[in-house]
Amino acid sequence: MRWFLLSTVLALVGACGFAQPPPVAMQTPFLEADHRAYLEPGTSAIRGQGFLRQQGGGVVTCAGEMVMIVPATGFFWEMVHHIQQGHEPNLVTAVAPASTPALVRLFHQSQCDAQGNFAFDALAPGKWVVLTQVKWKVGYGMQGGNLLRQILLPAGTTLQVLLSDGDFGGR
Repeated sequence: MRWFLLSTVLALVGACGFAQPPPVAMQTPFLEADHRAYLEPGTSAIRGQGFLRQQGGGVVTCAGEMVMIVPATGFFWEMVHHIQQGHEPNLVTAVAPASTPALVRLFHQSQCDAQGNFAFDALAPGKWVVLTQVKWKVGYGMQGGNLLRQILLPAGTTLQVLLSDGDFGGR
């Protein structure tokens, strides 16, 4: 079950296609000490919305899509980079079995409502990466893609985040 969440993250950020390359080794190990501040519940929150504008001027939201937030540490940035390049990061070799529960607790997920709104509560202050996708079909092809942004979340605040065209991270 714990790897289900990790595989969902891989699918969210774009690890899809007809033939998957073999998993790529992570160079940055997962160290619990680097993430300790993010493991405790905090008093901060994020409210946001995800959308993309089509060439004709229409707006498509992330309605029904998962939204993920992870700490903006070297480990997670490397993971996101590999996924954006179309590679599946080999998290099994980067994470000691004893650290797996901590890693799983660092993935926070929500879902966009019909208007593309999402929310996260009880977050620790710090730098986070917010990820979602906006997609639609034109003919037989998919359009849109991934949205991601790094944010700095102060303690005890509720931050409003709009993920849109400027946050496009590729297909």
